[in-house]
Amino acid sequence: VVESEEVLVGAITTKGYVATDGTSSIYVYQNSTPTVKVGDKITFKGTLEDYYGLPEITSPKTTTVSSGNTVKYPTAKDITTTFDSYTSSVAEYVTYTAKVVKNGNYTNFEVEGATKFKGALSSAPTAIYSTFAEGDKVQVTGYFNTLNTSANLLNVIATEVKVLEKGEGGGDNPGGEEGTIKWSGLSDWTVSQDKNHYPLEHTRSQRPRIPALPLRQSILT
Repeated sequence: VVESEEVLVGAITTKGYVATDGTSSIYVYQNSTPTVKVGDKITFKGTLEDYYGLPEITSPKTTTVSSGNTVKYPTAKDITTTFDSYTSSVAEYVTYTAKVVKNGNYTNFEVEGATKFKGALSSAPTAIYSTFAEGDKVQVTGYFNTLNTSANLLNVIATEVKVLEKGEGGGDNPGGEEGTIKWSGLSDWTVSQDKNHYPLEHTRSQRPRIPALPLRQSILT
């Protein structure tokens, strides 16, 4: 069991949230819709696990310290031209440009020049999918959240999806309108936290140590 210092919520999924101190981030997976919101200052306690090569917190107990804090995103790493070869051992803040494509009931993102992987949104709120359409050219920005090598998907916990060009649409999904997609306060956040990195042993990885949020081993149960 590990505990965090005070950190901010940087993004939300339907299964958890991203906790960040402005330089490092980690996904806190609770397998249910979180009650915290982007901009909440929190502490958490939970189990540090390895999920497809990325550290994440499971079985969390989250305490909200304050709400309504503004956060500023770090500069996102553009992985458009290195999409097929990209990987990371942490929840790096990334961005890429792609075309929206449909795969049955699933929505993916096809990056020009990438022949191995497509992009996907990790447990994104349903409302986001109504704001862009098949065929749209978009810029996806958010936190890297594993490579699914069986489905050939690069997963991102999105903080913003910006429609760059309207597509022709397809099926029941007509082309969307240009503009920046924002939802649930997932944009325009700032951080004013201690930026020291505290290395913490990754419990289920062969990597000896990883840079992580200010986490400490908990003596509490």
